[in-house]
Amino acid sequence: MYLDQRSYTVLRAIADSPNITGKELEKNLEMSRKQLSYDMEKINSYLTQNGFEAISRTKTGRFLV
Repeated sequence: MYLDQRSYTVLRAIADSPNITGKELEKNLEMSRKQLSYDMEKINSYLTQNGFEAISRTKTGRFLV
């Protein structure tokens, strides 16, 4: 499995700024909540298939990398 450009952009944004919230990410990348959710599923699938831990989210919307 590989990451498409949008998923890669989301992963890169989270890696560059792990304290970013989901809402900020949606606004910065001009995407919907559903798109972000779908991309996070793809990213986490990619990470686990390649031996890395999945990215999780806190109740406040922040990402745990």
